[in-house]
Amino acid sequence: MDNEVRRHLDKNERIRRLKIKRLILIIAMAVFVAAVVVGIAAIVHAVRRNSAAKSQTAAVTQETKKKSADAKSSKAKSSSKTSSKASSKSSSDKSSSKKSSSDSKDSSDTSAKTEEKQYIWASPKGATTGNKEDPLPESDPSLLEGKEKIIYLTFDDGPGPYTSQLLDILKNHNAKVTFFVTHQYPEYQDMLKREAEEGHSIGVHSYTHDYKLIYSGEDQYWTDFNNMENVIEQETGYRTELVRFPGGSSNTVSRFNQGIMTRLTQQVEANGYTYVDWNVSSGDGGSKTTTESVISNGETQCSGKNTCVMLCHDVKQSTVNAIDTFLTWGEQNGYKFLALSPHSFPAHQHINN
Repeated sequence: MDNEVRRHLDKNERIRRLKIKRLILIIAMAVFVAAVVVGIAAIVHAVRRNSAAKSQTAAVTQETKKKSADAKSSKAKSSSKTSSKASSKSSSDKSSSKKSSSDSKDSSDTSAKTEEKQYIWASPKGATTGNKEDPLPESDPSLLEGKEKIIYLTFDDGPGPYTSQLLDILKNHNAKVTFFVTHQYPEYQDMLKREAEEGHSIGVHSYTHDYKLIYSGEDQYWTDFNNMENVIEQETGYRTELVRFPGGSSNTVSRFNQGIMTRLTQQVEANGYTYVDWNVSSGDGGSKTTTESVISNGETQCSGKNTCVMLCHDVKQSTVNAIDTFLTWGEQNGYKFLALSPHSFPAHQHINN
């Protein structure tokens, strides 16, 4: 009897173990199938995202080429009309034509010199004429580094509602600065033209200033970059060679995409751009910034440095209110306030991603 009970118990145990094995197998298969489905969905999403980014980049490139072609066509027509008028005038009065030609040449030379100084930050005209290996013009501010005390004031995130006020202050001091611009405030984009015309440098910061979008991939970064570069060209007639990454090259907010900053800094330099960080901060990135703290931070951190690249934001009223006092302090302490060129000290920071 005991043997029969034992056999019955053994049989029940075997059945129980078999059921457990089957259950484990079913769960494992379900987990595997779920993982495969999630993986396929992720691949499809990535393919669609990259496809959309490439399409947007292609559209931007096509628009840029069209603008360039239109500009060349317009220039050719203008040249043709000018040539025709000059020829007609020459037939009636050669002496007058020679004088006109001489005056035109003098005017052209003067205009070229003015543009070289005015747009020292830009390509195809300016400090590098689109090629960093070209000789530097005498007006390139980088030539004064090590000889003079220099503060490169830089302003991120604008143009915005306080940019006009800032430009008035800078004009009163005859100070030149650098604006790393965005398209966050479309109604103020016309300020780009004034910034350029008054001799300030302009660099790409970003179009959207959306970290998650910009740093989601290289294609997404360059699409955003080119969109802002096109706005700068539309407003000023020039494309810049200066870049400041949102958050700086040392940012950690991009760590959701491992290694993206290492790759982007390499790509930016390989494409002929100069990216700029900072070695002095006004501390105005927070919401509780005061005019007094901006002045104090600038004076404290610049003291003892011969070449300063100072981070500010022209979308902050407290910062703009501090600039007049800070410029006065700098002037009294022997500093020159200059705009960056592609050859200036870039104040690179340690890359953390």
